[in-house]
Amino acid sequence: MNPLQLSVVALIVAAAGVLPWYVASRRYRRRMAVAQARGEKHRQHAAENLDRVKRQLGQVQEDLSQARQEIKRLSRERPKAAAAPAAAQPSTEQTRQDLLQMLATAPAARLPAHGFADTLPSRQFEEGLLVR
Repeated sequence: MNPLQLSVVALIVAAAGVLPWYVASRRYRRRMAVAQARGEKHRQHAAENLDRVKRQLGQVQEDLSQARQEIKRLSRERPKAAAAPAAAQPSTEQTRQDLLQMLATAPAARLPAHGFADTLPSRQFEEGLLVR
């Protein structure tokens, strides 16, 4: 073969090797640019969310501080009311006796003439209230 023909063949072989590499690198660069843009978009969205959360946290802390100050102010204004003993609670035995008396004097529930109530009462618990 002639050296000129050999150099043309070598040039074609080199071009055949370089051309796919060039196309693949261009495609890779394009895909990387798209991925970087997507990542930047996600970072920007995350930064906006972080700023919003910081503002909300500041607002919650401010509200909590105001609530604590209000509690302190109320406790200073009415210390005697907080220190006063609570009214005497009726004994549980007295409450039980009052409940039994009320149940004993209450009129018995009557079913309508047709024998069916709108919602039928459960009779299984009526005796349990009186037994306690």
